[in-house]
Amino acid sequence: MTKIANQGTSTESEKPSESSLEHYTMFPFDLAQERPGGLPSAFEEAAQRGKNLTIYTADSQDFPWKGAQVKGADPETRDPSDRFKLWFGTGIWQWVNPDAHTETAASPEALRAMYPQEVVEQMRLASQSQPGSLEFMHACVEQLRPSLKNEAVFGQRFERLMAGVPPQSVFNFHDFFAKPLMESHATRLREKGVHLTHHWHTNIALSLPDSKWGRDMLRATALMDEVFVHTDVYKHRLETLLESLQLENTPTVRRFDIPIDTGLIARSLQSIHRDNYQTSIPNFHTLPEQTQSVVQEIFRTQPEVSTVKHRFMSLDRIDPVKGNDVVLSALDAHFKEELKSGKTLEDLQADYRVFLIGAIGVHASDESNLWGRYVEHVTDQLTDLQTRYPGIFWSCSALSGAQRIAVPALMRGCHSISGTAQDGFGLAVSESAIINENEKAAVIAGSNSGFSMQMIDEGLGDAFLHPVSGSVDSFKDALKQATFRSSDHVVHRRAELVNKLRSRNDSIIVDPSK
Repeated sequence: MTKIANQGTSTESEKPSESSLEHYTMFPFDLAQERPGGLPSAFEEAAQRGKNLTIYTADSQDFPWKGAQVKGADPETRDPSDRFKLWFGTGIWQWVNPDAHTETAASPEALRAMYPQEVVEQMRLASQSQPGSLEFMHACVEQLRPSLKNEAVFGQRFERLMAGVPPQSVFNFHDFFAKPLMESHATRLREKGVHLTHHWHTNIALSLPDSKWGRDMLRATALMDEVFVHTDVYKHRLETLLESLQLENTPTVRRFDIPIDTGLIARSLQSIHRDNYQTSIPNFHTLPEQTQSVVQEIFRTQPEVSTVKHRFMSLDRIDPVKGNDVVLSALDAHFKEELKSGKTLEDLQADYRVFLIGAIGVHASDESNLWGRYVEHVTDQLTDLQTRYPGIFWSCSALSGAQRIAVPALMRGCHSISGTAQDGFGLAVSESAIINENEKAAVIAGSNSGFSMQMIDEGLGDAFLHPVSGSVDSFKDALKQATFRSSDHVVHRRAELVNKLRSRNDSIIVDPSK
């Protein structure tokens, strides 16, 4: 078996220099409005590095964007609700992140909430498998998901744009959204001398070959010249999966270290503080009232002006992948132990705050939307905790666009926590480690996060807490360690962790390997 080499016909002397190299990529949503972090911020960073970048997006028009050029796809011709359900609600998201939807990481309560009882009975009879098993999840998704044709129809919106990719350029595909385009255009683009890359931003599940979509995704990935993943664990997994297909050629698989926006962190910490946040956060008074209240409480309880001992912060959206239900259950269990030890509710109110920024989700549009039903479950769980522990739990939607500059200032002095049942990397906990390098604040990231996997591989497992994903008891123990851990050890090892994180500097838009 050999590695794929670009099969264009140009000679070395005909290849463009890096400064003139044209880069193209596809983004499946619109960029006309500011978005919080993620791929858009990585694209912006690539353009700032001087990459000549054109982004094919779902926008309705072309326009310049933060140093890059956006070209909009053809108009939507059908209701996108089925496609979003296929991508996230019941379909691809489950195949890509199976632990988040099985008993491997999801709690029994979350599983009961995600899978309606009538569906459970139908699936048990049809598949002879039990709720919580991988087999059950596969059978459920196969029966309830919208047609895979929805994926292909979306890809057709980009056909006109894909025909315009020039020879000797680079096309960077990102994540599973691009699969139809990879399948349809890889061979033709390579014949034009286009260098093809693909970035996986999610977990690489060893169970991918168990679904037809997963097998097709792997075959599409195999059409690339280079494939980039977030961790060494994912690299080895993907190489193993590609080998199992017994294809004639396979791409080179590399780990890429997506950079943390240290510039944004520095600007936030320097310019936003408790005395000026209402004027220094752009358009602060346009934020929802709930968000303004959370921001106010965060600055009111910062260590230098407050006696609140422990403030925990999560920036995770509500999503089975993020393990929110396990985090909330662990916090409840921790507080119950505190009460059992003799503390009163008033003691807890004096000592603790839990800030959940981004913990506002879209509820299910129908009974078979697993993600939406999970949102309902976690929302009810959070409401119960806010009732039983008044004044401790605070939640609001994510800060986006220009207001995102406030996030590092809000994270300062807070223990960061991410449940992470299954995830690509996890930039929020990475950012927290840098923001709180010299603070007595713990970093807690589930063991199934790419962050935990990679940092443990690099010998930094004792610089942060990595409870077992899906285990309430393990997260409860991590919370206890965060409140009692030796500050000297944390600060010493945190410096090493931060140095490692600061060295991550790979652009998400890559030039052909030498």
